[in-house]
Amino acid sequence: DHQNRALATLHDRQVDALLVMAPDLISYSPVEVMSTIPTLLVNCVDPNAGLTSIVADEYGAGCAAARVLIQSGHTSIGVVSGPSDAMQSRLRVGGIEQTAEAAQTVELSIQTAANRDVNAGFAAARTLLLAQPRPTALICTHERLAVGAVLAATNLGVRIPADLSLVSLDDGEHLAAQLVPRLATIERPDRAMAEQAVTMTLERFEDE
Repeated sequence: DHQNRALATLHDRQVDALLVMAPDLISYSPVEVMSTIPTLLVNCVDPNAGLTSIVADEYGAGCAAARVLIQSGHTSIGVVSGPSDAMQSRLRVGGIEQTAEAAQTVELSIQTAANRDVNAGFAAARTLLLAQPRPTALICTHERLAVGAVLAATNLGVRIPADLSLVSLDDGEHLAAQLVPRLATIERPDRAMAEQAVTMTLERFEDE
């Protein structure tokens, strides 16, 4: 396939190291050529733990999103989640649930979107916002879902932030920060992960 051809070409050119980077947190099984080239995974994990991975704390990001709202006094929080088969979504929701449970006074409603696009976010958020009583805050586990949630709130005449607080977790697309009003965002440390990957790779060469 395309990946194997590309890796074979890099191997033939005698590259010194490989960085494998994924836009979303995934499980990644290394291919054979990686056993002969120093390889570092960024935002992906080897299920057999054979390669070193640098990943964001997605569970902690979910905790942080919930904590922001709970500390602001919200006790009824809706969650617009990405599909549960995605590792990133599961970890983020897990952090939200744990933090809400620890607070003891928070009622959490979770609506799982069909996918991570704007339309799916609109539909899931609309379902949450039509509930009675309506949640006073929403957490969106992905940026495109947050865009859909803003559209749903506008469609229903729910004002942000006067009637509804909304927190988005970052996917590196910088969409939530461009909305008006600007949404609170839990940023993913993409730059820091990339810098750490380069530093670790260079340190390997220095140790040889």
